[in-house]
Amino acid sequence: MHRRSSDDEQWKKVKEIVYTRDRNRCRLTGVLKLGELKEALKNTRGPNIIDPAHYKPVSIYPEYTYNSKNVVCLSRKFHRSLDNLINPLTGKPMTKNEQEYWWWRIFNHSTKSYDENFDYEQENLKFIK
Repeated sequence: MHRRSSDDEQWKKVKEIVYTRDRNRCRLTGVLKLGELKEALKNTRGPNIIDPAHYKPVSIYPEYTYNSKNVVCLSRKFHRSLDNLINPLTGKPMTKNEQEYWWWRIFNHSTKSYDENFDYEQENLKFIK
């Protein structure tokens, strides 16, 4: 993954936009139902660090690096889960479409259940363009 340096002014501006827009809160936590939240936080320990997380990875889509629509606030636990195709609730491996579903929930502020026949990526791309 391409890391931005701490003196990258463009990245600082994007992070400021994202942290302000998301009120420095995890967007995924905000779309979980109470039972889901309890499940997700069951094994969480330590500080709740909020990361600026890219929907489309910078290593594959460098053109979206500084697109604030492509970046959301996520807790570090959820950020790592989504990046590594791990279900943020169960901790079990998930498919690419399931990963896209979680991003869809984040973008749509939705609690709707997963539909394996729905192409979530096509819908998600509308949010970052």
